[in-house]
Amino acid sequence: MIELLPGTDFARFIDSVPDALVIVDNQGTIALANTQTETVFGYTRAELRGLPIEVLMPDRFRGGHIHHRNTYINQPRTRPMGSSLELFGLRKDGTEFPVEISLSPIQATTGPMVVAAIRDVTDRKRAQQQIQELHRRVGAESAYKSLVKNAPYGIYRAGVENHRFMAVNPALVKMLGYDSEEEVLVLNLARDVYSNSDRAEHIAETRLAKQFQAKEFEWKRKDGSPLYVRLSGRRETDDKGEEFFDVVAEDVTERRKLEEQFHQSQRLEAVARLAGGVAHDFNNLLGVITGYSWLLLNDMEPSDPRRERLEAILQAASSGTTLTRELLAFGRKQVLNLTVLDLNAVVTDLTKMLRRVIGEDVNLKTELQPGLGNVKLDRVQIEQVLLNLVINARDAMPNGGDLYLETLNAELDREYVGGPMGVPPGDYVVLAVRDTGIGMDIDLQSRIFEPFFTTKGPGKGTGLGLASVHGIVKQSGGHVWLYSEKGRGTTFKLFFPRVQEVTQRSKPVAGSKGMRGTETVLLVEDHPLLRKMSAEMLKGMGYKVIETEDGESAITAAEAYTDPIHMLVTDVVMPGMNGLQLRDKIVAVRPGLKTLLISGYSEEVISQYGSFTEGTALLQKPFSTELLGTKIRELLDGH
Repeated sequence: MIELLPGTDFARFIDSVPDALVIVDNQGTIALANTQTETVFGYTRAELRGLPIEVLMPDRFRGGHIHHRNTYINQPRTRPMGSSLELFGLRKDGTEFPVEISLSPIQATTGPMVVAAIRDVTDRKRAQQQIQELHRRVGAESAYKSLVKNAPYGIYRAGVENHRFMAVNPALVKMLGYDSEEEVLVLNLARDVYSNSDRAEHIAETRLAKQFQAKEFEWKRKDGSPLYVRLSGRRETDDKGEEFFDVVAEDVTERRKLEEQFHQSQRLEAVARLAGGVAHDFNNLLGVITGYSWLLLNDMEPSDPRRERLEAILQAASSGTTLTRELLAFGRKQVLNLTVLDLNAVVTDLTKMLRRVIGEDVNLKTELQPGLGNVKLDRVQIEQVLLNLVINARDAMPNGGDLYLETLNAELDREYVGGPMGVPPGDYVVLAVRDTGIGMDIDLQSRIFEPFFTTKGPGKGTGLGLASVHGIVKQSGGHVWLYSEKGRGTTFKLFFPRVQEVTQRSKPVAGSKGMRGTETVLLVEDHPLLRKMSAEMLKGMGYKVIETEDGESAITAAEAYTDPIHMLVTDVVMPGMNGLQLRDKIVAVRPGLKTLLISGYSEEVISQYGSFTEGTALLQKPFSTELLGTKIRELLDGH
């Protein structure tokens, strides 16, 4: 599932893609388009939203496209990586132009959708037509020599039987990473250029094909790194009867990376939503276990032998709570207590503890920039982020090494941050964790933020550490940048928006003596065990409690109750009416009523159900008697 609203991470990601990206619902209506779509087709995104996708193609193709589109949506299938369709696009001004389209099915909150990546291939088609035209006018040899030298695409001629280069242009030499044409001309395409996986397909293609259009293959550069190329060529025969191919080669490595990042983004969004939902339900169960355990523990004498068993239950529930918070962090749905922080102070305060964690064989060094800007973060969560990154760095240096914690101010402009996953321009505070460990290859980097993915042995890690790092940073409005090379260490850079506010002192929390009260509380919770447990907690603190199971019954109870009601304590996500809607209805007839929302989700997620107003606070599940009582007193006493 993905969020298709402008301003979300996914929307920002597709705006960084150099191709036109159009997301279409199952009725063929455009739901979202990126900025490049405006450039390619001449429409604004506002104009395109709600229009049929067929508006972007000539009339003669629209009827057939509607049929194929309906078939695709009913039986979605992702075309193989790199495969595409060649069609014609239609700009707003009525001009037609050749396009290449790749399709991917996705599942959004509103149902199945299709993402179309559209590339304007006018320049490539023009180059191919020039080759053909020059062939007709001045002969194959003259055509090749006059065109290839300054062509923007790689162009080469190669033998059909021996697979050797016969001629290459400077663009192809550069593409392959060689220094001269002479170096390339001694290469054998099948042996020296094609990857092992695509070699057999190349040989079969050259033996059978008279021509091929937009076929994508994996090559390898001089240094062995992968190079993805899209080839279009045709078979020709020279005066001696020897057959060869004239081929136009386009470097699509960056586009391939974008496709992989796009699909990874989809997977992470889907898993994040699933993880957040599972954690929310699990929190309800943990709330019952934790709550009743605390109630029983408070009723027991210190010498009671059963205390040890209850404390073991609470310890296990605490571990479960940590797990759910990591899942909620990955899903960006946990509650954050945002305060203005100086990251230099955070790192300095943690350094002593971190040195104990990493051991004596790892040398911890700090490089903290003086005059560092402030950020607005949850201190507990950012400390957890730093701890997770340091532990991973330590594990990446089994034989010891150097670990650097760095901070700096960064003012990023569009030119500096470019790239598909780049950080948007702006003023940032950067927290970097750099190690000299074993590093990661590309495949490992592509999975490193997935929940439950770990390279550690059984019992040595849950695989949620880096997933929660990613979720916490993203939920805090930040960005994660990763760079690593096998055998050369890893660097994580966390970019947080700089704020002008000054650091704040934390307020003292009320002690247990200040938790009691005699006011009347309207309790609304659809989970029966949680409702019963919460009511017992409140009654034990002296409050009078009106218990209800949903919004409608709460409104009925509030109307029937003639004495004052001082506070509404309600779950947020409930069948029918949600907690914020309930608050608005009851406050309308009982002005000044305080509201405590109880949820496993964050304020950001809950705000989708309604707005937070003065006199409304949020308590995260699961909670203890002390936390519940403290939060109620803070609201009622106006703290």
